[in-house]
Amino acid sequence: MRIARLIVSAGLVLAAACATPTSRPGQTGESDLLTKMNDVAPAYVKLVLAVGRHDKDYVDAFYGPAEWKTEVEAAKKPLDAIAAEAESLLARLRKLPEPSDEMLRLRRSYLTHQLESLAARVAMLRGKKLSFDEESRALYDAVAPTHSDGYFEEILKRLEARIPGGRTDQPTLRRMAQAIRHSERKTRHRFSARDQSLPRTYARAPPASA
Repeated sequence: MRIARLIVSAGLVLAAACATPTSRPGQTGESDLLTKMNDVAPAYVKLVLAVGRHDKDYVDAFYGPAEWKTEVEAAKKPLDAIAAEAESLLARLRKLPEPSDEMLRLRRSYLTHQLESLAARVAMLRGKKLSFDEESRALYDAVAPTHSDGYFEEILKRLEARIPGGRTDQPTLRRMAQAIRHSERKTRHRFSARDQSLPRTYARAPPASA
């Protein structure tokens, strides 16, 4: 399974870690938490770029300081070093006390999950084998649901109630699929014809009055 491509925006990641907390004045420790997350955020972005050197499909685009990318390319970190740094950053995040401010909790959760996903991808690049469910959980924090036969039988009954004649045999389903494809082709043709007519419409438009 190909890992989902990442578009790394340094601005978004830093905003997620650096924005001013909404807690009331007088709450202690929040500014220190913010400072520590400020340190982790750019390190995470640079690690993503470093993984991209080993996996060409990992990063689609990078919107951030050009010198960060130059720094990463010059460092040429091996996978072992990337893995060790990811674990170090995770350890720093996990040592932070639970923030009282909701936004800080969300930022810490975001950075933690992103670093855990990165660490899992690096482990896979180093040869670790995972089952489908293990991989989806490690990379995306999600696992495909498992349903009983009864669950699908109920769906089939609901489909049969909506299909003309209540038939879900293969010939009927194929005819329905062909009708859908035909409708899609007609829609594409109509849009294409409309797009081709636009230049002519504009050409006939009278010039704007002075």
